[in-house]
Amino acid sequence: MMEILQSCLTLRSLGSLFALFIISVVVRGIYNVTLHPLAGFPGPRFRAAFALPGLWSTCKGNYVRDVWYAHKTYGDVVRIAPDAISFSSGSAWKDIYGLQGGKHQLAKDYKRFPDRPEAIILFGSNDEDHERIRRIISHGFTSSAVKQQEALVDGHIKKLMEQLGKHAGKKIDINHWFNVFTFDVISHLTFGESFNSLPTGQLHAFTADFLEKMKIFPIIYVSREYSIVNLLLKLMMAIPSVKKQQDEFFEATKARVEKRINQALPNQHDLMKYIMENNDEKGMNRQEIEGTTTVLLNAGGQETATCLSSTLFYLMRNSETLAQAQQDTKIDDFPYIGAAIKEALRIHPPVSGNIQRRTGQGGRMIDGWYIPPNTSVGVNQFAASHSASNFALPETFAPERWLPAASSNGFEADIKAAYQPFSIGPRNCIGKALALMIASRTLAELLQQFDVALQDDSKGWDERQTFNVGWDRPPLYVVLTPKA
Repeated sequence: MMEILQSCLTLRSLGSLFALFIISVVVRGIYNVTLHPLAGFPGPRFRAAFALPGLWSTCKGNYVRDVWYAHKTYGDVVRIAPDAISFSSGSAWKDIYGLQGGKHQLAKDYKRFPDRPEAIILFGSNDEDHERIRRIISHGFTSSAVKQQEALVDGHIKKLMEQLGKHAGKKIDINHWFNVFTFDVISHLTFGESFNSLPTGQLHAFTADFLEKMKIFPIIYVSREYSIVNLLLKLMMAIPSVKKQQDEFFEATKARVEKRINQALPNQHDLMKYIMENNDEKGMNRQEIEGTTTVLLNAGGQETATCLSSTLFYLMRNSETLAQAQQDTKIDDFPYIGAAIKEALRIHPPVSGNIQRRTGQGGRMIDGWYIPPNTSVGVNQFAASHSASNFALPETFAPERWLPAASSNGFEADIKAAYQPFSIGPRNCIGKALALMIASRTLAELLQQFDVALQDDSKGWDERQTFNVGWDRPPLYVVLTPKA
């Protein structure tokens, strides 16, 4: 009898604790909507009350489009979480990511970073360290360095065309081939030697491992909000087999960096060459080099592949734009292909979400709004690029808007400051010129050698994608026909 009574008391205690938890959540939600410093900002009430709706959207891969829909409903300034405001205007870019008073920038929102230091070097470093690291690696991204790297890139483009030629007349997944190609190029530029995956047509194990590990990022975001999830994640990461996989990933990078540093390749203009030549006593330590090269490899490989796939997709959907791009291969510097790439980056930016910052103790004026202290803020690239307030015909793929004659094509009122696929300010993408060079030369060669035809089962390719840290791109099926 006593045991039954104790069991009832235990169940009652657990029930009381659960009830208190529910009450506290509801009370917190009511406070967030009514008395919180951000209560006056427009946005979905459920998102303002609780973090869970935004996190659930992130886990499902719908975050980018859900925030865009919120902007369509509520305007350029939207509260998307209890502590977060999203912007979609051109002026917000400078207010959030630029230097304030010529000196200070908003701090990174570290609530959304993983714990391992190797994963956040360069992206997550403080301002002083970031400036020091960027000063060293910037030598590998100057216009002269990118010019020197063209020969290396062209060698890989040639290999890609050879492999595509072997599959001419057959339905192939060009998105897969672009993935293999870009990681071959970027690995060569980063470590001094390529993954050399093009001959087999298979992703290198390092690349496949990276793409698989990216899927955990939504869980990391959830863990930053709920301590119990954070505890469970840490326990999972401490499992010997899981920890071994993590360590092997970073050890593979370390081994490649070590091998390249011990090689003398004076005529090879890879990024490590410039790091080693300019790394003085105030430069980068070995861990920083390893972490930075991992970031450059993975960001450069995935985002350049996204750029190539999306540009080709939008060109293929319109016979007129495709014909103009094919004509462009006969012109130096490929102006129309360059405009098509810019337009694809507008419609389908590789980094489409909110790059979060945190306001300081005094708050910040952003886009004419006073934002209270310790608020997470960011421009949603997808919403900014698709906003009718920023661009005429925002859903239309129109490379003409980036050509000199744009003013005669109805695009003169476009707010170009809202277009920032590489971000702005001290932490903008350092590899912009390199990525654009790879994309333009690859597409020009592809369109010069082949006629391309989009297959029916890929006509909704862009709409079927979900977004994690980057776009999860399904197969993009095409048929290539060699030109006579």
